[in-house]
Amino acid sequence: MKLKQKYKQIRRKPGEPYIYPELSNTAVVTPPSDCPKSEQARRTGMQKCRCFIKVLINDKEVSRTGVRTLSSDFTIRFGEIFNVQIVQWPLNIKLQVFESGAFNNMIAEVFLPIPDTRMTSDVVELEEIDFSSDHKRSYNHSAVGCGYTVELGEGDSVKHVTPLTSGSIVSSVAWGVGDDNRPLIPPQSLNPQDIKMQHRYDALSALGAGGVIDIEKLSNWINDARLDPNDPVNANIIHSVKMLRGGDGNQSHIPDFFRLEQLQEEFNFVTDDELALSKRFKMIEYRQKEIPEFRNIKFVPCQEKEIQDDIFKAYELRKQKEQKGLVSADMDPHRAAVAKFLGKVREQVMARFLAAQHQFSLEDVVNEEAVPNIGLLGGNILKLAEPRRPLRPQRKERKTVTAQNLAGLDVNILINIERAFDIPVRSSAISSESGSSQTTQNIVRPFVEVLFQQNKKQTSTTEGPNPNWNEEIAMPFKAPNNDYSSTNLQSVNDLIYLNLFDEVLIDMLQDNRESASTVHRRVERRWLGSIQIPFSTIYFQGKVTYNLLLLLCFDSRLLKQF
Repeated sequence: MKLKQKYKQIRRKPGEPYIYPELSNTAVVTPPSDCPKSEQARRTGMQKCRCFIKVLINDKEVSRTGVRTLSSDFTIRFGEIFNVQIVQWPLNIKLQVFESGAFNNMIAEVFLPIPDTRMTSDVVELEEIDFSSDHKRSYNHSAVGCGYTVELGEGDSVKHVTPLTSGSIVSSVAWGVGDDNRPLIPPQSLNPQDIKMQHRYDALSALGAGGVIDIEKLSNWINDARLDPNDPVNANIIHSVKMLRGGDGNQSHIPDFFRLEQLQEEFNFVTDDELALSKRFKMIEYRQKEIPEFRNIKFVPCQEKEIQDDIFKAYELRKQKEQKGLVSADMDPHRAAVAKFLGKVREQVMARFLAAQHQFSLEDVVNEEAVPNIGLLGGNILKLAEPRRPLRPQRKERKTVTAQNLAGLDVNILINIERAFDIPVRSSAISSESGSSQTTQNIVRPFVEVLFQQNKKQTSTTEGPNPNWNEEIAMPFKAPNNDYSSTNLQSVNDLIYLNLFDEVLIDMLQDNRESASTVHRRVERRWLGSIQIPFSTIYFQGKVTYNLLLLLCFDSRLLKQF
């Protein structure tokens, strides 16, 4: 603002001479101590700015300069020469300017012209190449920065300017000179004689990409080149010649097919007709397609005579019934065509579903433990200090497995038994049988037993009328025919039984004098109540949370909740 006010005061009046300002570096730079804090911060930031340049040939880094600091006049002097040996004519030469720091940021990229063959290192001159980039940078001091729009002027003369990162690189590129004073230049093209020899032995260079796939042109080139049939290099192309030529060996015969494997017929053990009539191969094919009648077959006979003739009869009858069910006699032609089309769509959908069952991820095939690191080691050490039965346990996320990947895996149903309330205690009683006395204590020892698919597991036994188990029981589950598809799981009618028992310890000693040295007890389980949960309920809901009321067997007025 002071500069503008001074400019208005000393503005040239009409008739006065013109004054031209001149910028020079002879003036003394103001010392940092006399500058404001913003200017001091700017100069400190300039001293921290460090840059280097990468040299790339054909987009590959071949060398880089050292890291240099930006001077106060915004220049960096590298003064380095790089000697690069190349054997082929370069496609491009470029320089990349980077700002050094914790993360190297590329500021600009400059392409250098490939020198002429006469431009050698003894006659080359330095060339200044300008560059500019939209690299964005802002500062918290008086520096303007770049890449952001700023306003210059006041009032109606305000202009919006976006300063860019710009500068110039002074460099040169030239060919080196050998001991014989000849430029070290890679060959740009081959000798005409070499090109002729290459065309003689290389079909791609002689005929081009289009001629190689033209069988007739390729056959004529093979005749003119007179390739050595005993050379292993020419084995594949000579075999192609034998297949293309006619019986007399001179005329070329162009077949109407393309064979990917030249020797496929020599390795065919049976014909296609014999393979189609093979009952054993048909059984393996149907089992691989997971057709219901064959997908559970574990053993396939090794000989055809061991397979019954009517083994495919049930499958063929089912296919006939399905075809008849799609189209009825009273359907018009249009409806019949639509019904057949829907049947084909249904078969394609089932085929894709079966194909999806055999698609596995890397985690499904490779079961490997994570590489231990410091984080895992610290977590394992903290687990030692955790309570064995925390008051607020957290549910662990389990890996989600799709239904088609369940075959062959251990499938479990997880049942979490938490606690029970107000279980009646046993009353004190003394009974005498055949001279022996039996005494029951005034306590109760409950536990829960889970039954599912002929498997039985139970919780631990606790004491008292208000037990707190907080245990998770994994009950194994096996689907019928090992088929975990949605339709098959919906047909499972199994029940999960939860039984509440009281464990009673009865002392069997007849003589009380032996109780100090001998322990003889009989363990009895007394059933208190039970509940049944259908498997279909768990399957459809995914997770079931129950507050179960049990009607105790010895007292119909007491309801039990656990």
